[in-house]
Amino acid sequence: MTAEMVLWAGAAACALIYLLLAAQPPGVLRSLLKTASVALLALAALLLGAPWLLAVALGLCALGDLFLSRDGEGAFMAGVGA
Repeated sequence: MTAEMVLWAGAAACALIYLLLAAQPPGVLRSLLKTASVALLALAALLLGAPWLLAVALGLCALGDLFLSRDGEGAFMAGVGA
């Protein structure tokens, strides 16, 4: 199995586990899973030689997901901004 396939499988696993935890109150595990699912895709894009803007966009999406996984208006606005 290639490194890219491992990253894609890891991203899918994180997303599925997060789906099970989405109704739970915000916490470290929930934030980690939400962020990791997209961050792993950004890393895979870098390894595959995708355009660097795609990797940057996915990285910013991961950062936004981190903020959006937290409570509060400030976290929401930071997530939207990312």
